[in-house]
Amino acid sequence: MKQLFLTMLFALITIGAFAVNQEPLYIIDGKKATLEDVNNLKNKKIVSMIVRKGSDEVRQYDHMGDVSNGVVCIITEQEGDDMVWAWVEEMPKFMDGDLSTFVMWVMQNVRYPAKALELGIEGRVVAEFVVDSNGYIDTDTFIFHETGDKDMILRDEVIRVLSKSPQWTPGRQKGKPVRVRFVIPVTFKMPETETPAAPTEEPEVADDAKLREIVVVSFGE
Repeated sequence: MKQLFLTMLFALITIGAFAVNQEPLYIIDGKKATLEDVNNLKNKKIVSMIVRKGSDEVRQYDHMGDVSNGVVCIITEQEGDDMVWAWVEEMPKFMDGDLSTFVMWVMQNVRYPAKALELGIEGRVVAEFVVDSNGYIDTDTFIFHETGDKDMILRDEVIRVLSKSPQWTPGRQKGKPVRVRFVIPVTFKMPETETPAAPTEEPEVADDAKLREIVVVSFGE
């Protein structure tokens, strides 16, 4: 089984070597990698390799690089229970749903900070977070990739919402609860008209083809 797995892996590498412009995005243990990094895995024990293309799971990694040719997520064996997985056999569930269910929950709770509206601040915050083996979002693991105005006001609002998340059903690998990382983007956008739009019950949101992106327009508490 292991030999077959390695054969598939290096066949993929060979194909990539002859089509450099069509290489997928490689991710090893949750971090962006190169084809050379993948080649150097020959002496490491590979736990799993998942190839994704044309799905929401691929799109959530677009802040890490070009995902138009798919994503190859490789997990290697590591010591201890602190390993963070990008993909597991049983992904964490939120209120009996998946990441889309959590995105809907975030949509209902995130608000455009009043101070940001006053100062005309807008921008995009891509938030990475870890659901731990007990099903809670680990607030010590937040990572933010921001574009546009890098203002703490927007980041703090995302932190506020993520930090009050209800408990998830933890992910499992080989039957064991594990830590799993997710990525969601939140865009704060000022209204295009001079007169601010009247607040509504829920923020606007782009379709799934746009990374499950949460777009908050002129919302305040």
